Amino acid sequence: MFRYFFVMKRYLTILLLLPLAAVGQTKKSEPLFEQAVEKSIVGQYEEAIALLHKALKVDPTYAEAYLLLGNQHLQLEQFRNFYAKKFQPLVSVLIPAYNQPKFCQEAIDSVLAQSYRNIEILIGDDSTNEDVKKMVKPYLRKHQNIKYFYHEGKPYGGGKNMNSLLEACSGEYVNFLLHDDLFYPEKISKMMEYYIRDLEDNICLVTSARDLIDENSQFLKRKNPWQPHADRIMNGIDVGRKVLFTLANFLGELSTILFKKQDVVFRDMKTGKIVHSIGNYCGISGTVYGDLDTWLQILKSGKDCVFMHESLSAFRQHAAQNTFNPYTRTHLPLDALGFCTISWLNNIFFRNVEEYNYCCNKWI
Repeated sequence: MFRYFFVMKRYLTILLLLPLAAVGQTKKSEPLFEQAVEKSIVGQYEEAIALLHKALKVDPTYAEAYLLLGNQHLQLEQFRNFYAKKFQPLVSVLIPAYNQPKFCQEAIDSVLAQSYRNIEILIGDDSTNEDVKKMVKPYLRKHQNIKYFYHEGKPYGGGKNMNSLLEACSGEYVNFLLHDDLFYPEKISKMMEYYIRDLEDNICLVTSARDLIDENSQFLKRKNPWQPHADRIMNGIDVGRKVLFTLANFLGELSTILFKKQDVVFRDMKTGKIVHSIGNYCGISGTVYGDLDTWLQILKSGKDCVFMHESLSAFRQHAAQNTFNPYTRTHLPLDALGFCTISWLNNIFFRNVEEYNYCCNKWI
């Protein structure tokens, strides 16, 4: 009942103020509203929203602020961007690039097309030439939210490149985008809805189905069609056990999952410093499973995983991928045994020695 009266009071307050905004008039009895409109006219949106907060006793939604301030004088793009940065958590999209500027450009464009506004893009260019560098230059002049790191034609290597981006980013939430993959426009918005509603911090990662595309960005098929027929939440320990018992990456590749930066923190064994790092499980790196060891590290917290049924990204299949590299295929069993042994030694996921032995024998 109390909540009902609170909502109605706020609703009535807005209804009383809206006619004033519509005709551009103010009354002496509404000094805070009058001051807010004046601030918004000169583009001082921070001050305007603060005044509306005082008038309403709560932060106004975007729609409320848009109407109350009078939309005739608002510079909509600036106002929308300001509001997003103030009320949407920052998401860092990290793009490790290696040659193939055409694919990389499509990846960048897919991030810029996101409906979620508060995004920074970091590009780590590990290319052996300057083709990606030339492609990125116009983007840097136009988009202030893009940061570019060129390694002067001396590749860091995949893991170091990605971890350097992870250390450099500022977002509370992180999503890698491999330079040959794509995001669909609603990916970040729909995934962030779960995090924003998660007031008790019960969610450790959000993933979704994804599509398989070819070198020309043409749809091939839905990847992992056996994912839930509706959004589903599962406990991290249960998911981790399923990963170890099947070694199936049903969670998704790096481009698929949105996670929290704070969940991939380690103490560097050599320097003793706290660092952010992917490709680590309990401080030990796998050989080729750079995504699974990261997911196991996050899952061991026991928090929940969100599986979204909708395809929100696209995984590109082409001949130059490491997936088709013989080295990658021959080292998969070694990584599997490593994951199992680390889990057993750290008392994670396995309930008894019989389960550990079963998994080890399966991958020998």
